[in-house]
Amino acid sequence: AHATAILQLGERQRTRLFVRRDAYGRYITCLVYVPRDKYGTGQRERFQRILAEAYGGTAAESSVSLSESPLARIFIVVRTRPGHVQEVDVRELEARIVTAMRRWEDDLHALLIAQHGEARGNELNARYGKAFPVGYREDNPVATALLDIATIEALGASGGPGMSLYHPLASGPRVLRFRLCRAGTPIVLSDALPILENLGVRLLDDQPYE
Repeated sequence: AHATAILQLGERQRTRLFVRRDAYGRYITCLVYVPRDKYGTGQRERFQRILAEAYGGTAAESSVSLSESPLARIFIVVRTRPGHVQEVDVRELEARIVTAMRRWEDDLHALLIAQHGEARGNELNARYGKAFPVGYREDNPVATALLDIATIEALGASGGPGMSLYHPLASGPRVLRFRLCRAGTPIVLSDALPILENLGVRLLDDQPYE
């Protein structure tokens, strides 16, 4: 059944998971097929954690096969305790693998199209899809990037800095975030600090991104 399903994948670039349990419950062998152009070491490590957690074992070994096929194949063995192998819904587990495969940039592209339509969304993605540095992607959800893109886009029309003041849902009731976007040279913190303090706030931290 697995061999037939793998053959049916053909050239379709989609993520699939195939699982085989050892008859004696000693291990689980997992084959994960993912689009080759989106595969990276980080995804393999996430897959190992997800599979080990799902089956209550440890990811003992793994290997990756990259060929002319548009699909990369990741082989993962999860060692388990005989008699203690957890029952798992493979399709639900596959859905978790698909979610782990998605990159921050993929979610940004999808939200840009959902918000602006395909033509404008693709245009904005070509401009901003790879523009955000790693630190920004780790610190900010994609929804925040959408707001920043709108602010940056407005800079061309206004010529001045773009500003937004908001309350992060995950922060305390007295914590606010102030975002300031400017084209060209960055704003010097010592210039901005007196203005902010005159508004009755205390600046705790700043994080610049280019």
